[in-house]
Amino acid sequence: APAHAEDSYRYWSYWWGSQDSWQYAASGPADRALADGDVEGWLYLTSAEAVPTQRPATTPDFAGICGDTEAGAGEIRVAVVLDYGTDADVPQGDSMPEGDNPDTRCVTIAEGSTGEQAVAAAADVRSEQGAVCGVNGYPEAGCFEVVAAPAPGDAEAPAGDDDSGIPVWPVAGGFAVLAAMVVLVVVVLSRRN
Repeated sequence: APAHAEDSYRYWSYWWGSQDSWQYAASGPADRALADGDVEGWLYLTSAEAVPTQRPATTPDFAGICGDTEAGAGEIRVAVVLDYGTDADVPQGDSMPEGDNPDTRCVTIAEGSTGEQAVAAAADVRSEQGAVCGVNGYPEAGCFEVVAAPAPGDAEAPAGDDDSGIPVWPVAGGFAVLAAMVVLVVVVLSRRN
């Protein structure tokens, strides 16, 4: 079924930690060169927003995560936060991994490593065409799943009558353009690797 303006996407979102806040990643993890002391965040969420307002549920605290971890010659330390989201984000028939949520880990990796290498050092990662689709077996399948909005008969108000004063068709067109851009970025990144 085609995506509609009301549809959301369920996926692993990528974040950069800076002091006490999170910034939605402007590029993919394969394109981010890391330095000692960086904090990388991964949040599984369901969102219709181009830039999600939901953030990883812990502060990006490098010292608190990596503590006394030391790096050897030619290595860097990177804090990795794995946030499995909320119960509302769990795909039907799936379950979150047991243990801490969010799960924080300190990895020691080679200088010049990328965000992609950091998450792979911190967890078992399943990816498709350069996109992180599963972390530590969660979710078991799927990648950037469309979560359909309620059918018109199931909604309280008719489609397009949301009292916002914004016509639905421009928003739907914007999401179609956004979806096409995401596909284009994934294709370009997969060809670069």
